[in-house]
Amino acid sequence: LSWDRYPGGQAEGYVLYRSDNKDGQYAVISRLEGLAASSYTDRELADNATYWYRLSAYKKGGLETAPSEPVSVTTRNIPPVPVNLNAVGAQPRMVTLRWKLAGTPEDEIKSVIIYRMMDEKGVTLEKIGEVSADQNQFVDEQPALHDRTTYYYRLAVRNSGGAISQQTAVVSATTKAPPESPANLAGTSGEVKKTYLTW
Repeated sequence: LSWDRYPGGQAEGYVLYRSDNKDGQYAVISRLEGLAASSYTDRELADNATYWYRLSAYKKGGLETAPSEPVSVTTRNIPPVPVNLNAVGAQPRMVTLRWKLAGTPEDEIKSVIIYRMMDEKGVTLEKIGEVSADQNQFVDEQPALHDRTTYYYRLAVRNSGGAISQQTAVVSATTKAPPESPANLAGTSGEVKKTYLTW
């Protein structure tokens, strides 16, 4: 929010009001001492929400001027979820995830968050990594995964303001099965100081 300096010489500061409705009740959100301030940043607001503001100046004794006309500001929506999420399985004790970002530069996406689950319903959702937005791949391998096991994944993104998107749909991949054991191992007994093994 920004405004012009109050021209009256008797004012001692500003009072800033906010409402979620133009014609609703306005509550004080800040009392600014002195007339030097000409801007204010209102933080910790909801995503994709419209807020209305009015500003007045106060004088000695707390007497306020009539408030300004209301102005509205709408916060940015949460960033869009990644698209084309794919989980590559049949790898030894690891799963490779690949995706594409769906946002524009205005979304200011800073990172991609990777979640893993042991079931499709996501009862045990675990964050296993967070990579910068310029990456489009993540290998789940530390610690090594179990052989012939199915893992489930979701992604979300975080923007420069810290807002996190919705999560993607679930994708899954199954790690490679261990190699089969050699078959028909047999040994010959009765030899002097040696044995014979075949398989």
